[in-house]
Amino acid sequence: MKALSVTQPWASVICTGLKDVENRQWQAAEAPGRILIHATSAKVPGNWENCPSEYVSMVKNGRLMGHFPEYKDMPTGAIIGYVDCYQIVKDSDSLWAQAGFFHWCLRDARLFDEPIYGIKGVRGHLFDVPEIDENNLPPSHEWVCDFPDVNGDTLIMPVSDAVMTDIEAGADHIEYDLTGIMEQLLFDPETGLPYPFKTVEFIGKDKTITKKFDGIDWDAYILPDGQTVELEEYKGQGVPWSYLHIYFK
Repeated sequence: MKALSVTQPWASVICTGLKDVENRQWQAAEAPGRILIHATSAKVPGNWENCPSEYVSMVKNGRLMGHFPEYKDMPTGAIIGYVDCYQIVKDSDSLWAQAGFFHWCLRDARLFDEPIYGIKGVRGHLFDVPEIDENNLPPSHEWVCDFPDVNGDTLIMPVSDAVMTDIEAGADHIEYDLTGIMEQLLFDPETGLPYPFKTVEFIGKDKTITKKFDGIDWDAYILPDGQTVELEEYKGQGVPWSYLHIYFK
């Protein structure tokens, strides 16, 4: 079966189904169809979150919401799942599509119940994994992601096990990145002010905790030299890259 090597955290983001485009500088002769996703042996670098990118922010927020493992727990040097690459274009309208790359469009992602270690990847092109039979794949599952929502005056926030533990230990806020999706959910477009929520409902894997909503604020990323970090949404157009704090008690 054909496989594609992808570094973490992107391999895990693909196999949870959230990343529906893989950006590549090369184009296969045709869309390869179902392919394995091989997580390279490279660990998530320590400075990965310092990159001003909407993609980084979506992954950071997704980790806090329980969509992905902690970075240190993401499997590396292993086949972790598979996905259907149904077309390769250069004009995808996906949020994950980067200009100037070939867009490998993905769907039907699955995670293997257990990563398959001991298979060496190949960078730069698809490679064969004869050990895995496409017609007899190992046990896998579709990852179901819960997303933030609003129900009346209650803000509903899915959280990871680690965040739930912090809340139970007395934390009074969670720090996210202010992405466009979070802005649409939390702020009134007419006034630019946060919606007046009364409660926050935190949904964990096996429990729910409800807290009184206590406000929202945000502040820009500031570099050591005092410069504001900018997120480039479109080439040449930068906007401040900001932290978002949701408070509760």
